[in-house]
Amino acid sequence: QQEVASNKLKVNNGLSIGKMALAQLVGVDMMSFDIATAPFAEPDKPAAIYVDPSQALPMRDEYKLMDKNIRAAELKKKMELGKHLPTVGIGASYVYHDFMGPNSSFGAVFATASIPISGWWGGSHAVKRENLKIKLTENEKLNASEQLILQINLEWNTLLEAYQQIDLAKQSIASAKENLRLSYDFYKAGTSSLSDLLDAQRLFQQSNDRYTEAFASYQVQRQKYLRATGR
Repeated sequence: QQEVASNKLKVNNGLSIGKMALAQLVGVDMMSFDIATAPFAEPDKPAAIYVDPSQALPMRDEYKLMDKNIRAAELKKKMELGKHLPTVGIGASYVYHDFMGPNSSFGAVFATASIPISGWWGGSHAVKRENLKIKLTENEKLNASEQLILQINLEWNTLLEAYQQIDLAKQSIASAKENLRLSYDFYKAGTSSLSDLLDAQRLFQQSNDRYTEAFASYQVQRQKYLRATGR
């Protein structure tokens, strides 16, 4: 009983500090802030939030960034190509003068064309270099996409494992509960010692603790999977 009281004191102190830290993080008054608690509900099955990795990929910010990188590389190629294309200029002028004589005026229209022949050699290499950069960016996107899909699958497998741990913890509670019932009956009948009954009580408590840990781990893993699929 003293050990339980000691652990309860530590838990309550940890909850108090945790609530204060959370209140400070979200910017609310620490004294009036509280967290609603409720009994454990049956957790949602993993299948309820499953999404195909290929469909989740476009929702990832990393994937969107890779598309932007490819677009930027393509624009750089167009800019480099534009440096070595012929340019045409068109202009017009109008002149009027009166130097102590008859008025005189005239207009002119002119056009100029510039062909960068001297830069063609270097320009072709520059464009090829930009093409290689585009190809490199596309390869990086392909490699990163495969890694993202691998990460999504990994988080999904871990989520399934966490859900199965909850089922195992439930089975452990059922076994420990039955063991505690039998131990209590044996103790009342005088065929079992008090230490055996206390051991059964301890095993039952440990089974409940494992269920609590499994339930919390599943909720954390559920959020990791949602984040990995861009949700």
